[in-house]
Amino acid sequence: MIAVSTLAKTAVVAGAIALAVGLEPHGGAAPPVRSAERSGTLARIGLDATSDAQARQMRRVTEALGAELSAAARCATAECTVPALRHAVIGGRTNDMLVRVVMADVPTGRCRDYLFGLQAANEGASDEGHWLLPRLYERGTHRREITTQLALAGHMLLHAALAAPADVCSPAANGPAG
Repeated sequence: MIAVSTLAKTAVVAGAIALAVGLEPHGGAAPPVRSAERSGTLARIGLDATSDAQARQMRRVTEALGAELSAAARCATAECTVPALRHAVIGGRTNDMLVRVVMADVPTGRCRDYLFGLQAANEGASDEGHWLLPRLYERGTHRREITTQLALAGHMLLHAALAAPADVCSPAANGPAG
């Protein structure tokens, strides 16, 4: 079995090499290509059924991730905590990237503000998971510290998901932020 210190050293070396060759933290993904650039057609103007459906889907997955983290914080066993933290890391990062793609075609207004909140909450949950997961295996770290942070991340996601009415991105709701 590989010692934890060996794994930590390997991770530090891999991170240093990645930074040395110019990779950014979180994968350094290229900015998303706007749909108009991909298809060669004119971009959508205003909100439409597509932006509404995408926003509602992002709302559902953000709310589901928040509920999972909140439930794991109440459970407080490794069987609940570890999968929830992994989902926070992977799901939060994926949701963060997908919301950015959705926002690319949404005009400034309440919908874009709402999507920006979803994006920030998912990114924060992913970062929180990155920080908490290795702490599960550190000596001296109390489970209560981890479950408290897990509960806060879950609350943050739920708050972001429910920060606006479900129809905030519907074509009828198009309007300036306010």
